[in-house]
Amino acid sequence: MNYDFQIIGGLFGYIYFLYGLESSDMGNIIFRCGEFAPGNILAYMINPFYKPFLWYPYLWRSNWIITTLVGMGFGLLISKVKF
Repeated sequence: MNYDFQIIGGLFGYIYFLYGLESSDMGNIIFRCGEFAPGNILAYMINPFYKPFLWYPYLWRSNWIITTLVGMGFGLLISKVKF
């Protein structure tokens, strides 16, 4: 089985998560006040493991695990389509 589409889909899901963190409604988690703060994203990526409210459906966009799995699911669906 070829997993290329699943990997690409997972990457797109993770990029969507990063884009959501940098959007104005989240408050620019990575770039704050003109400085690059990668520690903020690392701390935020640990949150789903010990903060259960990030698993509520209305916060799925803020959960990198969910966005990556959804991207992988779309990649799997695309790999099943015959072109």
